[in-house]
Amino acid sequence: MKVLAIFLTFCTICLRSYSMDCEENNSLLNCLGHEEAEIHISKQDGPHYRLNQEIINLIKNDHPLRLKKEYCQKFCSSDGASRTVKVLEASLIIGKDLFILHDETLPEGQWKNLGVDNLLSSAPHIFMNYLSSLKLYFGDNPNCLDKYIPEIVALQDQIRDLESEVSREFLLNENNKDKVRKIFNKLLGRKNENESTKINLAYIVRKCNSEKH
Repeated sequence: MKVLAIFLTFCTICLRSYSMDCEENNSLLNCLGHEEAEIHISKQDGPHYRLNQEIINLIKNDHPLRLKKEYCQKFCSSDGASRTVKVLEASLIIGKDLFILHDETLPEGQWKNLGVDNLLSSAPHIFMNYLSSLKLYFGDNPNCLDKYIPEIVALQDQIRDLESEVSREFLLNENNKDKVRKIFNKLLGRKNENESTKINLAYIVRKCNSEKH
């Protein structure tokens, strides 16, 4: 079953994850490449794999994107949560401060930072594509994800009325910032305020599977 595949993918990644040595290598590509290898070992595809590949393909030909040490340790660690999803969240919320930037007053500085600019400008579109892929992956129970993460529906409804491309500014405005935060908290297994239960995607998959029987 496709829904079960998501669960198996995430469980395999949780078991196999290990920490990067951020002293020796703080490359974003290296961080995501570790998770890519873990997904291949699990022999699973789906929204998580496509998200990982979309970001890797976006940055692989650019000058190496280097994470600041504190963020490398935080987002590329073996805490059981998806590195790719954590990096996507950070790209939206933290922005340029996530990276070690080159001095743009120097001739080569601007083009070396182009990869950062490309990732940050693409992050809102990648995020919304990922949410749509997750919903489709629930197959014959498509509304189940909405029940556990209703903020996805609320955000998608607002975007349908948007006449321009979805932007980082739009996702982080006063109306949407809390929705985005709650979505990532639930995907990554962090407890939201005023909620008694901490959930993650694997929990949602189990509940949705049980509700079909």
